[in-house]
Amino acid sequence: MLGVRLGVVGILAREDVKVLTVYVDLSVICVC
Repeated sequence: MLGVRLGVVGILAREDVKVLTVYVDLSVICVC
């Protein structure tokens, strides 16, 4: 169970990082 939970948390963290990188990219484009 713990391994599954860690796996889900890892996937969610990766999705958050993807969203953050896209958001930062859009912010940089808007500033430019």
